[in-house]
Amino acid sequence: MKKCLVFILIALLMGAPLTRRLAYADKIDLVKLQKEEEERKKKLKKTGAPGTVITNETLKQYETQKDKEKEAGQEGEEGIVKTDATVQTGQAKPAKIDPIQTQEYWQKLRIEFEQKITDLKAKIDQDQSEYNRLFTQHLMNDLPLEKANLKKQLDNMIASLKNDKETLKRVEEEFELLPEKARKAGVPPGWLR
Repeated sequence: MKKCLVFILIALLMGAPLTRRLAYADKIDLVKLQKEEEERKKKLKKTGAPGTVITNETLKQYETQKDKEKEAGQEGEEGIVKTDATVQTGQAKPAKIDPIQTQEYWQKLRIEFEQKITDLKAKIDQDQSEYNRLFTQHLMNDLPLEKANLKKQLDNMIASLKNDKETLKRVEEEFELLPEKARKAGVPPGWLR
């Protein structure tokens, strides 16, 4: 019995400093926390920012805005995104329709890309035929001044063709990425058809 009490006493004496350390480890500096909260409230009063009403619509807006910010590499303060729905009379304002979230926007974007690609291909074909014509004249001409003039025109045509081909490649790459961009924006796949 004495041995049991001695062991209990030793365990209590050894455990007391440990429990004291654990108790102080979880403490939060309440004074600092209170000051931070007061500063936040003062800042809110100074800016006059009204509170927000959280509804299913604002949650959807928050998710889409959060995705857009991640794409752009920007994130709001503490990950908070402000919405248009504000409290003034106790009711939320109706949210504005984002043009990016409409079927017409995405179809128009697809059509614009297709039109750019078609126009660039037609321009490249036209410039290539003009280049071929100038090159033939250059080979058939024996006069040095005319040959030099044709050479300048050929050099300009080559630069123009190279620029147009690079632009076409870039536009085609952007067009290929359009379905992925639409998917990230939450657009149904049928909107791009």
